[in-house]
Amino acid sequence: MKERAILAERQLAEGHLEAACTTWGLALDEYPLVNSGRIDKRMKDMFILIRPHVRHHDAQTLYERARAIVRPELVPA
Repeated sequence: MKERAILAERQLAEGHLEAACTTWGLALDEYPLVNSGRIDKRMKDMFILIRPHVRHHDAQTLYERARAIVRPELVPA
């Protein structure tokens, strides 16, 4: 899962927002099955990285889905 989150970060850095959202979505599928501080950090970073793009449909869908799945203390206010 951590590798998927890292890949998504790289995809976003390269300007591939839709691919990054898809990859983060796959990471979110696994998130409830994993208990890891490193994964929590990656999910927290995802919120920060995706926030500037929430007007894009894929980013908004990812953001809303992540808010429902990720532990509340990791979700920015």
